[in-house]
Amino acid sequence: MMDTAARRLCHSEERYRQLVETNPDAVFCHRAGMIIIANPAAVELFGASSSEELIGRDFYSMVHADDVERLKSRREHIVQTRLSVPLTRAKFIQIDGRVIDVEVAGSLVAMDRGPMVQTVARDITARRKAEEALADSERRLSDIIEFLPDPTWVIDLDGRVVAWNKAIERMTGVKKKAILGKGGYAHAIPFYGEPRPTLIDLVLQRDRQWETNYLSFEEEDGLLLVGESFHPKMGEEGRFLSATAAKLYDAQGDVVGAVESLRDITAAKLAERDRERLIADLQGALAEVRTLSGLLPICAKCKNIRDDRGYWNQIESYITKHSKAEFSHSICPDCAKALYPDLHMQLK
Repeated sequence: MMDTAARRLCHSEERYRQLVETNPDAVFCHRAGMIIIANPAAVELFGASSSEELIGRDFYSMVHADDVERLKSRREHIVQTRLSVPLTRAKFIQIDGRVIDVEVAGSLVAMDRGPMVQTVARDITARRKAEEALADSERRLSDIIEFLPDPTWVIDLDGRVVAWNKAIERMTGVKKKAILGKGGYAHAIPFYGEPRPTLIDLVLQRDRQWETNYLSFEEEDGLLLVGESFHPKMGEEGRFLSATAAKLYDAQGDVVGAVESLRDITAAKLAERDRERLIADLQGALAEVRTLSGLLPICAKCKNIRDDRGYWNQIESYITKHSKAEFSHSICPDCAKALYPDLHMQLK
């Protein structure tokens, strides 16, 4: 007949097994590195046929060589301090030799036979591959943005700068390493001298107050914003910029950030302003000039001109009335000879 201590021992371990049996995460316990308990999720994690295939194995023989010493160090910490250790990532080796990525945490479990280290693990191989694919996609996007001819940058949903290409480095004088990861509208400082929302922020969260600061502002299909703005703090005399901003989406269609591109339109704006000024000057000059056109009935003898009402006017009075010209009177040499022959002879 089993004595009291033996019954208590069996009851304790059996109760523990029942508790971990239905845990969706892999749970296995080991003393001195030897596996003594493995739940069904642990059997599946290691690709074993049953828990018996795992029990009695050296746990560290199923850990990738790159992670063995680190996990052993964590076990010693658990045993000595009796404290749990947080999640970490590691690589495990399945029964068939396939390597999988896991998140693993550890703690100490007190049993009648003595404490044992409990390890809880979760297969994150699929998640890691998804993360790597996302990181690869982000690198490709960053590479594309890097070599765009227009100054371009990207922010995430928290407003942090995650891409800042060479063209915007040249425009602002701000290097990529000095601004990547910064939030709080840090990307606005090179343009406005202070942190404030810009077009890239407004495409994520509309704000009518800031939108009115743009010389022009419009939205296309709810996705694209286009604006022109003047920046007096850029360059010696300021710059006119044309900006385009749009939301960025992930593969699931969720918004993950925004991108903005700029063009320096200062030369075009100044040329347009000069043209408008020239046109205004010409229109003003034309408004002050009266022109004569059509046939003018003029007397072949006295040179008087007949006006629209049939009256004959001296040529100088007619022209003065219909233009801005004014007359002063003198006498030509031929007329002087004919009218004043004696005076003409004296002047020779």
